[in-house]
Amino acid sequence: MISRCLATLGCLILVGISGCTALTVANLPIVGGEGGHVRLESQRFADEMITGSFEHCVYRYDSENDFTVLMYDGQIDRPDRAAVIRCFWRPTAARTPIDSNATNATMQYYAFTEADDGTSQVGVYSGAGYVYLSAKPGAEKIRAAIWQATVRLADRSADYEDPLGEANMTGKTIALRDDAAMPELLHNLSVLVNERLGYPRL
Repeated sequence: MISRCLATLGCLILVGISGCTALTVANLPIVGGEGGHVRLESQRFADEMITGSFEHCVYRYDSENDFTVLMYDGQIDRPDRAAVIRCFWRPTAARTPIDSNATNATMQYYAFTEADDGTSQVGVYSGAGYVYLSAKPGAEKIRAAIWQATVRLADRSADYEDPLGEANMTGKTIALRDDAAMPELLHNLSVLVNERLGYPRL
């Protein structure tokens, strides 16, 4: 349940959203990871934030400068929260210029809620920032930290209320590599979001 101190990334990253089709959950892969945590703090409202922890954290490695992290809590067909982060290059201390106009990762954070009438809602926060790793991507396990990321509400269900406006996003994760599981996990998350929104998200 999303706390309202407030409520959950992903990292995160642009996810390819498919058309509205039925969820295929029967043979979903079992994934673990050692956990993660994300905080979205409103830039406008001092006391408003969304925080959430993640039980499942997994990543797909395409190259050292192209990898995707998925974090979610609960079951992938009905998560309490989810985040997706896609990294395009890796910051290096003392070698990579930290420019306010530069970013190395795109972020998507999915806040799932229930409206007063019992209908399921979702708010999709999208933006970009930096992701720092403790080791080169490609390993069995990576530790990652989100830093200097800014997100805002990009899509929402009809009754989803945004408490944040533009927000700062921070977080940490320990994710296990599972290249084979990621396509189906991302697909099912995309279908669920489409269903909650009531339209396909591109």
